[in-house]
Amino acid sequence: MGLRFTHFYWYDGPAAEERDMPASKINGVNINWRVVGDRGPWVVMTTGGRRGHDEFIPLAEKIARYGHRVMLHDRRNTGASDILIAGDEGEEVIWTRDMYALLSEQNALPAFFSGSSAGARTSILFYLRYPQAVRGLLLLRVTGGAFAAGRPNYPVMGVSPDGLTAHRLIAGSELHQLPITDQDVPLILFPEWSQYEPEIARVFAEFMKRTVAAESRAA
Repeated sequence: MGLRFTHFYWYDGPAAEERDMPASKINGVNINWRVVGDRGPWVVMTTGGRRGHDEFIPLAEKIARYGHRVMLHDRRNTGASDILIAGDEGEEVIWTRDMYALLSEQNALPAFFSGSSAGARTSILFYLRYPQAVRGLLLLRVTGGAFAAGRPNYPVMGVSPDGLTAHRLIAGSELHQLPITDQDVPLILFPEWSQYEPEIARVFAEFMKRTVAAESRAA
């Protein structure tokens, strides 16, 4: 039920703190969020690493043009949201709980879930914890193992072992390979990936359209 892209996202735009953003008190912390688009099925996009939501704004705007509402948020301890180090659970588990509460508050469930790297792992974990709330997964740059623990030991652009493993394990998944060359570098800057956003948005939108149609036929 998912798509995987091998791509790294970076957005050199205004910080979340510099814009007026809604904030909701979720599980004891203020979570900053914004919605791109005003109609259609919901898509929840989660960035990788510990970065704020800003890098996904350009792609969210392109997806919204296909008739979707895209929810972006700063996870706790990232971006403009509150910092709270507490509890004995893994942080990604806490993030999924916050996401479920925020999305329930905004009547945004069920939704499609998308993420890159840590955001992809969080999206998969959200599905495992709340399967009834997920219409499909749209995964970019799936990483784990040695990549997530330290410096990557395989290309950060191109096909990675973790992405191929996820594709094999997720029943009914589709794999879309961007026309890019493997690069073993720590950061891929904006000019090197922005040209692929229209293709990513188009393939995501087509996947969601097929999924919604299948749901309608099954109803």
